[in-house]
Amino acid sequence: MDIRHNWGLVYVSSMHIRHNWGLVYVSSMHIRHNWGLVYVSSMHIRHNWGLVYASSMDIRHNWGLVYVSSMHIRHNWGLVYVSSMHIRHNWGLVHVSSMDIRHNWGLVYVSSMHLRHNWGLVYVSSMDIRHN
Repeated sequence: MDIRHNWGLVYVSSMHIRHNWGLVYVSSMHIRHNWGLVYVSSMHIRHNWGLVYASSMDIRHNWGLVYVSSMHIRHNWGLVYVSSMHIRHNWGLVHVSSMDIRHNWGLVYVSSMHLRHNWGLVYVSSMDIRHN
């Protein structure tokens, strides 16, 4: 699950995906260096629709800005959409498809197709994140 190297390490903890709203916690501790630090605080995911707050304080420098649209978070399964349009330059483009987050277990799919070049290719299979 851990993707080594120094560029945009991404760790999606399946242990933080619980109940009916799929809590998603992307540990910023596994994202090293200055390229697109991402921290999605699970503390900001509340009630039945999984509100997601991406702390801009953990996004350093001018590249890799992450925008998590709360408009894509609906009902009880916490759809999460991280717009790749807000992630600029060639460092670890991340696109979390809300299409792969379904029903009660908050499947998370990080498309490796949006990760360019040789820096930290990430593919978190939605098949591996189920239930708790």
